[in-house]
Amino acid sequence: MKNKIALIGIGNVGIAILYNLFLTESNLDIILIDHHKNNLIGNIIDLSHTVNTKNNIVSMGDYKKIDDVDVLIISAGIKNDVNRNLFLQKSYLMIKELMDNVLKTKFHGSIIVVSNPNDVLTTYVAKRYQKEKVIGTGTLLDSNRLKCTLQQKFNLKDTSSIKANVIGEHGLSQVILWYKIKINGQKISDILTKNEKKEIEDEVATIAHKIVSLKGYTNFGIASCVNLIINLLLKNQKIAIPISSYDDKTQVAYSYLSKIKDGKVIRNKVSRIDYNLVLSSIKKIENEYRIFENSIVVGIDLDDTITDMKKLMQDEALKFDKSINGKGIIDNTKYLVGEQYAWNEEEKDRFFKEYRVHAIENAKVREDVNQVLKKMLKLGYKIIIITARSSKYYENPYEYTKNWLNKHKIPYTKLIVNATSKKDVCKKENVSIFLDDMPNNCLEVSKLDNVKVYIMDNGNNLCEQKEIKRVKNFEEFYREVV
Repeated sequence: MKNKIALIGIGNVGIAILYNLFLTESNLDIILIDHHKNNLIGNIIDLSHTVNTKNNIVSMGDYKKIDDVDVLIISAGIKNDVNRNLFLQKSYLMIKELMDNVLKTKFHGSIIVVSNPNDVLTTYVAKRYQKEKVIGTGTLLDSNRLKCTLQQKFNLKDTSSIKANVIGEHGLSQVILWYKIKINGQKISDILTKNEKKEIEDEVATIAHKIVSLKGYTNFGIASCVNLIINLLLKNQKIAIPISSYDDKTQVAYSYLSKIKDGKVIRNKVSRIDYNLVLSSIKKIENEYRIFENSIVVGIDLDDTITDMKKLMQDEALKFDKSINGKGIIDNTKYLVGEQYAWNEEEKDRFFKEYRVHAIENAKVREDVNQVLKKMLKLGYKIIIITARSSKYYENPYEYTKNWLNKHKIPYTKLIVNATSKKDVCKKENVSIFLDDMPNNCLEVSKLDNVKVYIMDNGNNLCEQKEIKRVKNFEEFYREVV
């Protein structure tokens, strides 16, 4: 009888896991689930050309086929982002949709979480499923990296004589259990100096970044870890390994030495010494989990961003300039019409009151705005429309703008008017993504930590800062963000 495995996410990591299982395990029925169907078909055909002596079969499937699966492997993920908060929040949207689909089925097997942020995702999956059946790959990979580093340090032939483990977070707060490390049965804690230990800790914690800088991703090491966990699950071997699992005491998942029995994780009892060592990991995972569960807040400007007013504004500006016997456009490199015509402050104020408000009332909504915002809201994003419209030019700017948005059926979560400082609004509302047409607004908001800024391309609204991404329309904005 074949063991059934479902693998969700066939990217670089998923392919390595699949290939490893296909060639090393026997009698597996592997179901592949991924949005990219051509990729699935191509990999299935490619695998069929290998020398298959293990009696494994691979097929393309969907969530409807996982009812009787023994092990579900989650290797789906999103592209890592330098903005950690945004990465965490996008990961939430991904894993929520995935688990919604899983929980609609009759699946009752074990789940291996491979995707990053590993401990955060393992925590989430455990909270929504049977906690004892959820296994995160955790620091198993970090432990392998530690052994390789020690092998090189002590010029060993291989790592078979090394007993060494990393616990805690699969990340920078991970903990090496120095006092338990043995090589050929001999403890090495007193052999290495404090500086040597620090060098090894830094190497193990950051080696992934080196690999990514060289090849763009990591996949072989983690695939071997999944292979080991699968082996222990299917053969019920009770070997203690450092894997991530949910801890009822802390209510998060982190790695500690654990055995796997009958598809369930059994943690070794955490000693007081080890618990104190991993406290920083636990606190970091707790903090990231709070960020992870918060919806992504998107702040979007209204005039000249949601609306397309450029031609209408130019026509109105020309009329006004003629009415004051102006000299026409003085500097067409400027973005604001008042600066293009070199009007004084009084003239700018008159133009806004007598002409610009009329242009705003008749402005057209950009193509794809409604469709894109609906899709983002459905995915779980919060949309805050942030406008500088104020009582200086509108009797009731909030009601006026709300009625205009309703008239054009523009979906959103919250409306903020009188936004004299969009930077302050973004900070107060915990905005993670910001879109505006004004270079000054974009530059100010970009000074905030953990806010990704986009500028709507309106021709001459130049913004030289590389971190600010220019988009031509809302569909492009959606592709960049989602």
